[in-house]
Amino acid sequence: MTNNTTANLNTDSDPVTITVFRRIRPGREAEYEDWIRGIPELSCGTIGDEAFSLATLTHVNLGEPTFGIAPAEGELRVTLRSMTNERMDALMQEALYRVEKNAQGLSVDILWHDVFRAVVNDVEATNIARNAATALGQRCLEMPTPMRWSEDFGRLGDDGAKAALLYLGAGENHPQLHNPDYDFPDALIPVAVDLFCQILRDILSPEIQ
Repeated sequence: MTNNTTANLNTDSDPVTITVFRRIRPGREAEYEDWIRGIPELSCGTIGDEAFSLATLTHVNLGEPTFGIAPAEGELRVTLRSMTNERMDALMQEALYRVEKNAQGLSVDILWHDVFRAVVNDVEATNIARNAATALGQRCLEMPTPMRWSEDFGRLGDDGAKAALLYLGAGENHPQLHNPDYDFPDALIPVAVDLFCQILRDILSPEIQ
């Protein structure tokens, strides 16, 4: 068996994607299947819990479409998610441990891709944005639980800057981002411009009208 692993870390809840490429020796297919079945054991809790983690098997490719021949190679991709950066670090270590444990002395190459930091909105920055939206008569909705999407915005607060991630809703019936029929609604552009201009006015000079 040889193993290449790829990982993708997320935010708010923090996602990671692991891609594992394995070369399976004849007679070791059962061990590989056991390893795949153990992936869900990386998951625990529900979104919002401090210890939340989720391992999603996103892709498996084993051998060729032949009859009666055990696969010689396999490709496995897994996305990992957590609530915090600390939990993600621990989850990644646990995933590495499981890979190495099943390598059975064989060489293992591990690659991580798109490791995202958790997005944690600053309280002051969030209040500024909320007050600006309220002043403009824009409706504000507070998310009851963090999103599970990958988002590189988490890097903006790593240097101590006070930051908050905002979303502009396009409506419940609008196709979601990444859907094949998604088209950005241009009507949201002036909404965003008005909001950011109001935020700037409030921060730079509350007296400016």
